[in-house]
Amino acid sequence: MQEFNLSIMEKIYILYEFFYGLRKTAPKPDRYAIWQKCDEELLGILENIYIASRVDKVRKSEMLWEVDLQLNFIKILVRFMKGVKTLDNKSYGIIKKSLDEIGRMLGGWMNSLKA
Repeated sequence: MQEFNLSIMEKIYILYEFFYGLRKTAPKPDRYAIWQKCDEELLGILENIYIASRVDKVRKSEMLWEVDLQLNFIKILVRFMKGVKTLDNKSYGIIKKSLDEIGRMLGGWMNSLKA
């Protein structure tokens, strides 16, 4: 499957797989603090996107707003992880690019509901 054909759900799934693989390389104290929080947030986003895809338009808007907040919070956490050197520059770039793309897809979905 080509990358540009992937849905937002698939993009989040792929990001989570990448993130999960990196977590194993993190120092133990970080693994059970900031990495765990990011892990929980990513799974929360995956769950909320799934729910949003199955509910009515009003509830969908609320769920997508929640996902947007979660996504922005993860961006802050990932930037912090880079700053404290628990995440290398290459991995940071990959995660940031993925989060930005998911954010654009989410924004498009949210805008389509306003029409």
